[in-house]
Amino acid sequence: MKPKADYDKLGFAPAVSPGRNQRFFDFTVNRRSLSMLVANEQYQRPSVFGWQAARVERKYAHQLLLRERSSLASGRVPLYVCGECGDLGCGAIAVLVSTLEECVVWSTIGFEGNAFKPKPGPPPEPSSDFPDLRDFYFSRSEYEAALSRFSAGYPMK
Repeated sequence: MKPKADYDKLGFAPAVSPGRNQRFFDFTVNRRSLSMLVANEQYQRPSVFGWQAARVERKYAHQLLLRERSSLASGRVPLYVCGECGDLGCGAIAVLVSTLEECVVWSTIGFEGNAFKPKPGPPPEPSSDFPDLRDFYFSRSEYEAALSRFSAGYPMK
């Protein structure tokens, strides 16, 4: 477990998708835009928050809080999805969420998509598509507070 002073800070900031002018709330980690760390010219997606129906955003918040199972077979939770329809089959950037004592850990951030037919048998272990991106460790109480508006169905204004 990390010392409390070393925990990462999860937040949200208003953002606009390049080229589509779609507004959403971007994840920030230590005040840095997560979308800027994981997006490239071919893969720019809005986050799951700030533009979808409240019930959809609440579902994703509950998955990030480990109150509901992930929508993805890998167990990772979507962070960024298709900005046109929100369908996971169009592809997503997702994260594996786990807990370790009093912290929440984000690891193995990578690309996902239901459009790809899974091979027979159990799903493969997820791996990171961003090897230069380290795992993030959040204080559980601060993490829950950051996601509370979305989990309650009251998006940020």
